[in-house]
Amino acid sequence: ADMIDALDLLPGILRLNLSFTSINDRVVTKICESYFESLVELRIDSCQVLLDTPSLAKLKKLQILSLKQCRKIAPTAMENIK
Repeated sequence: ADMIDALDLLPGILRLNLSFTSINDRVVTKICESYFESLVELRIDSCQVLLDTPSLAKLKKLQILSLKQCRKIAPTAMENIK
């Protein structure tokens, strides 16, 4: 809940690095909803609690997505990311 509240305080982010944090699907959904027109880089490396993700297709300007060491991402989520 704190992470979601913090994201509301940061409009127009271009680059976001949440690597090594305990983000979950709700945080990723909030990112997709809040920064769909601005975010160009998203790094969520080594986020071990991330079990599934929504489609990141909403992020119209996303150029860099880093998911290194995110071993708990569901196979269906990987299909959405492709």
